Amino acid sequence: GTIWALTTLSLLFLPARLYARWASFHRFYWDDFLVLFAWILSLSITASCTAYNNVTYEAMYLGSNQALGGFPSDVEIIAMQFSRMFAIVPMIFYTGLWAVKLAFLLFFRRLGTQAVSSLRWLWWVVTGVTGVCYFANFASLPYKCSLVSYEVLISPECLTEQGLAVTSMKVNCVLDIFTDCLIMSIPFSILWRVRLSLCQRIAFSGIFSLVVITIVFAIVRAAITTIGATNQMDPIWMYLWTNVELNVAIIIACVAPYRSLFQHSQTQY
Repeated sequence: GTIWALTTLSLLFLPARLYARWASFHRFYWDDFLVLFAWILSLSITASCTAYNNVTYEAMYLGSNQALGGFPSDVEIIAMQFSRMFAIVPMIFYTGLWAVKLAFLLFFRRLGTQAVSSLRWLWWVVTGVTGVCYFANFASLPYKCSLVSYEVLISPECLTEQGLAVTSMKVNCVLDIFTDCLIMSIPFSILWRVRLSLCQRIAFSGIFSLVVITIVFAIVRAAITTIGATNQMDPIWMYLWTNVELNVAIIIACVAPYRSLFQHSQTQY
């Protein structure tokens, strides 16, 4: 129920963003399509979590040593469905989250980075680092054991690597926060190079600082999901907070680029 409510809430913000863009420019940009793409990925996560909800609880039950009467005959199917779901959801999540980051980067590029040489270089550096971090997320995911077969999943090698999921979550959280901070350095650099009144600077800074909210949710997601964890994470909490962070990022991406943010285009550098 919660994840569907969040997915629906973020959907309500999309028409507002698209209307504001169309009212200002009578066209859409690539960042609009990226945010829409991120929402579609969010919907796919929500639908998958709902479809495999029973499998998740069955796997947790089997893994809690409560199945004293032995394993069911379809234990292999349950284990593989759960492990694949547990591996694929983060892949979809990071793709959606980085789509939002790229949407912000494209938005900031039009906002003024092309007018100043130093800002242009800053944009390319930040974009390059953000792209590298996206692929680093996938490199740290323990998907090699989860997506092959049941025999591989229960092999001694894979059983000893179960703790990598917790490490991967923490590493990816750091990459998420790091790239958010890098991306936010661009608009604040723009603010220092344009002629704006104090009130305008404060207003713009407040809007840009909304990204801090996504940073907070990234920390909360990693903390709650891995707290007290040694060799495994709580999949229910992981799915919930993955959905929360992605939908919050989509909402913030819909709030930021309104018409007033483009009035600076007439501002002298």
